[in-house]
Amino acid sequence: MTVLVTRLQRFTVSGVSYQVEAGAPCSVALAAAGSILSGVNILLGNLIDQADEQACELCAIRTLTMQVEAMIGSMEVPIRDSEDHAPHNQTTPVRGAEASQ
Repeated sequence: MTVLVTRLQRFTVSGVSYQVEAGAPCSVALAAAGSILSGVNILLGNLIDQADEQACELCAIRTLTMQVEAMIGSMEVPIRDSEDHAPHNQTTPVRGAEASQ
């Protein structure tokens, strides 16, 4: 099975440089992205509660970020499962048999 890992990627947000390290599992990167979006959605919810005239625009932005968060969440488990590598051609302690490839 192919290992799904991140590659080195640098990016800048509002003048602050960030970097995704190479070799981190993609499921970890997706979980982090989902957590960040969850925080954004909470912030947007608080802004909507306090907004007078711009609540419609904030609701639209929050709807989009919630959809992205849901998409990321739906990808986490399948990617984590594909990264879960079963040992091949090793004797299992339960059966004493070898796993075939």
